[in-house]
Amino acid sequence: EFKANVIARYEFPMGEYNWHLQGGLVYNGDTYSDLKRADREILGKLDSYTIADFSAGVRRKGMGLELFINNAFDERAESLRYANCSYDTCGPNPYHVPLLPRMYGLKFTHEF
Repeated sequence: EFKANVIARYEFPMGEYNWHLQGGLVYNGDTYSDLKRADREILGKLDSYTIADFSAGVRRKGMGLELFINNAFDERAESLRYANCSYDTCGPNPYHVPLLPRMYGLKFTHEF
């Protein structure tokens, strides 16, 4: 049960523009979603996963434009598993909360 998060960012000027490149990596090891030992037996252990995010952008005079991709390798995993009520009442019907799928986009910012 280990978790790590690392981010690296490189910023550099080019003419009147300030550019940046950024990468992030999140690792989450095998873990349980519940602290109660009885629920652990029913819900089981969540598998480990690794998520990578990347972005590149430019800024000038308070305005910025950034291209990003989150979960770049489209890792399919669960971030959480839980039961709405006890096993005796509801049976073995847990809810599964997946990680967000790959998402990419363009961000525009303006400082006032």
